[in-house]
Amino acid sequence: MSRRVNVCVVCDEEREIVSNGLCAKCNMRVRRQIERMNEPDWAPGRDAEDHRARRKQDKLRMDLAKVVAILNDQSLILPEDVQAIKNILVPYFTESIEALRSRNSPV
Repeated sequence: MSRRVNVCVVCDEEREIVSNGLCAKCNMRVRRQIERMNEPDWAPGRDAEDHRARRKQDKLRMDLAKVVAILNDQSLILPEDVQAIKNILVPYFTESIEALRSRNSPV
């Protein structure tokens, strides 16, 4: 049994009507808006900006780990220089670890 084809009341396109005069795309959009309205204010948002920031932070963490791995494998760099570079990187690691902890901690 196929759905009836009619004009959607929201997007004005002729599509299969799923519910209350809405096509599937508009129906899902309305459903998501209602779900977002019912979320509490303290709930973490899953917007694109948050996702971009998280990916950027993860990339920084991976790049820092690669630098340390390269430093540990190099025999051409003096151990004192390696330690100096690691001391410079420590604040970035602690910042990254704290951000990870805050992201994974239960509210």
